[in-house]
Amino acid sequence: MNFFLRLIVGSVLLGSVALAQNPLQDAYYIIHSYHRMYEGTKDNVRFYMADTSRNILDDCMEIVASEIESWSNRVATCKNWSPRNTEAIGNALRDCAMQASQTVYNIHNNVYDELEAMQEESVQLQFAVVRHLRNFNILEDYADFVEDFQSVVNVAYDRLEHHFVPRLEDALEPILEAESTLPQQTQTCVNAISRKFRSLC
Repeated sequence: MNFFLRLIVGSVLLGSVALAQNPLQDAYYIIHSYHRMYEGTKDNVRFYMADTSRNILDDCMEIVASEIESWSNRVATCKNWSPRNTEAIGNALRDCAMQASQTVYNIHNNVYDELEAMQEESVQLQFAVVRHLRNFNILEDYADFVEDFQSVVNVAYDRLEHHFVPRLEDALEPILEAESTLPQQTQTCVNAISRKFRSLC
């Protein structure tokens, strides 16, 4: 899962050597380096989660839709079929689809909890940077300013790498598992319904 971390590492390291020797511009850069680190990571997580979840749900919905189509073709040959049977199997297949959707929804909630914690951390870090600014006359103490603020950025990056990224990896692990298991579970659900209602034909 470290693919999104590597993207952030590259952008942060590239930016860290791009100070313009302009105190005000550099102050602006350092403050927003926090934002880039944290927001960049969150954006990558959201993109990965949305893309993967969409593929999983597409697979699950295709399984359900295929079974609906199969029953639509089969009904004409079922001697004992009634409108109530149609409603019952429709509700049962809907439940299979809803189970898949609920599983993905629960995974999303867990990931969003971690992203919310990151957001709070990012805000606090930016406040810390502003507080640090009060300790410097950056026009007179520019070298100390750069050294001190770069150390703050390094601490923030370490926090991102060793605290938040592992927690995000743990939160995203179920979506990786769901890529293979959830379509199988949906197929099992659909097969059970098919066996149950086939006895009516």
